[in-house]
Amino acid sequence: MTTQQIKELAQKYHTPGDRVSERWNPIYQEECRKINRKVIEESLMKKYNVSGKINKKTQGSTLFVGMGKA
Repeated sequence: MTTQQIKELAQKYHTPGDRVSERWNPIYQEECRKINRKVIEESLMKKYNVSGKINKKTQGSTLFVGMGKA
């Protein structure tokens, strides 16, 4: 069975939110975890009214620039 076929099986048969068994094929496990993570993220975005566009780029603070220089 190919990796893609295993992932397709997970998409077809895994119910979002169900536990993932360590006995399953590692690729199947990974895909099931992705499914569960996606459902959790969507529910949190809905709960906290987030659009889904999260800014992951961080900027350094300029507030303390120069402090510590004697």
